[in-house]
Amino acid sequence: MKFWVDIENAAGEKQNAGPIQTAVTWQQTTRLSRAGSFNFLMPAVDARSAAILPKRHARCWGMAPGLTQIGRGIIDDIKVSIPPAGEVMLTVSGDDLLRELTWRSVGQLQVAEPHDDVPALTAIRHDPTAKTNVDLVSGSLSIVNTHYIYIRGADPFSAWWPTLDIYNINNSTLSAQFYSDNEEWNGWETIAITDGTSVGGKTLAKSGAVTWSLPATWAETSHDSQRGYWMRFKVSTTTSTVRFTRNSLSAPGDTTNGPALVMAFAPPGWSLDGATGHSVSATAVKWQFNGETVLAALVKLAELTGENFRLGNGRSLVWLQTTKSKTHLRAVRHTAAYEMLNNDAVCLIVDFEEEHRSHDSHVGRIYPIGQDDITLAETTRSAPTGYALGSDALGHYLENTTAEAAYGIHIWLKVSGAKTADELFDAAYEELKKRKDATHTYRLTVTKVQQPIYVGDTITVEYRSIVGGYIAHDINDDFTVLEITDSNDQNGCRTVRMIISSVPHWPRTNAEELAKLL
Repeated sequence: MKFWVDIENAAGEKQNAGPIQTAVTWQQTTRLSRAGSFNFLMPAVDARSAAILPKRHARCWGMAPGLTQIGRGIIDDIKVSIPPAGEVMLTVSGDDLLRELTWRSVGQLQVAEPHDDVPALTAIRHDPTAKTNVDLVSGSLSIVNTHYIYIRGADPFSAWWPTLDIYNINNSTLSAQFYSDNEEWNGWETIAITDGTSVGGKTLAKSGAVTWSLPATWAETSHDSQRGYWMRFKVSTTTSTVRFTRNSLSAPGDTTNGPALVMAFAPPGWSLDGATGHSVSATAVKWQFNGETVLAALVKLAELTGENFRLGNGRSLVWLQTTKSKTHLRAVRHTAAYEMLNNDAVCLIVDFEEEHRSHDSHVGRIYPIGQDDITLAETTRSAPTGYALGSDALGHYLENTTAEAAYGIHIWLKVSGAKTADELFDAAYEELKKRKDATHTYRLTVTKVQQPIYVGDTITVEYRSIVGGYIAHDINDDFTVLEITDSNDQNGCRTVRMIISSVPHWPRTNAEELAKLL
């Protein structure tokens, strides 16, 4: 296929006098939930090579049979090859447009949305004289006017929702303080509240919401060795006997809007393609970022949800959730059979590599640790079927009961972005799911690709080989496409190399394993 290369600025305006028609090869690689890359080779003597400058864009066009964009990328590397004899050549390479998402940070973005039913991490009655604490839901009790009610959340919260089934009948009003970083107050600062539990001057006379405006100076502190955002309440007169059954907060909670929240920080011109993919994640999560790039935040969001994304058309991102589109192509071992050569639904495997990786798999138990040494001790999540929560001398853990019984592999996992036990649980659960089985990865080189195929698609592979009477391979299954490298030359030769896997995510490398320990 004849092709040519335009050099453009970031706005898509051509920078060369005409297209580069001397390019010998063009190679474009797309990757699932990662940035892709490109490279092309051309003679250095072509005067139009003067337009090739760092951070400009190279866009390859071809006739297949109509005008078709073959690939596009951001120029980052320009290498000159000077052989002992022969033509001096330029190799131009870089990443695809997802590279632009590394140029912006999400700052302190919290992926969350307001909820009125976030469980309070702590809800206690505190006696400052005896320095004792009683859990509010431990049974019937009265609130003495010299005691405090302490409520803790992982994030600043704007309401406390006590649920009671025995109510106060004494006249009493409720006041509140928050822990402030304002030096004038030296800690606890009074805040105005609206008491939705008050009836006829009697606080805690019904279930309801105690609300306030979020103060700008609210700071984290520790009480009873538990760190978080604390409010404390006091009654003017001792109450009658009351009984709390639940204490909830109006606070940030899980959301499925993570993709949109992250993409809001992308450079101008970028969008989330909800028509091709999805505008939300299938799994609701809550997470606190700390200066990650937009691309790194998307990768983390994909890890937390167990979902994937890919580059769409132009500056668009396609969020795939967990549903995988099945390509109409079927990859089969190369044959000269006429019916195969003339079947556009079949591509032919000309090279085949297989890798079974169990280095990081078959994990039975994870001991996760979050921010400020948070553990799973306070999680409100329930372990799904086949999983179990527990604790031992090493700490609190989540385990895959089948893998634990079979292999007994345990790991310690630091999850720096987890501020709550529930966030920690979600991260540990996704990690266990990914590490349940060994990954089977295949590298295929195929020809006769006549239909579109995208990373994240599933493709049926049929490959059977017999060596010395021994069946070396007998594969007939669907696999997830992790990577596609499309190579073209001016002789009309096109090959497509794919990395496919039995699982819809990349196997973790040794370097990534080491990084988790640092």
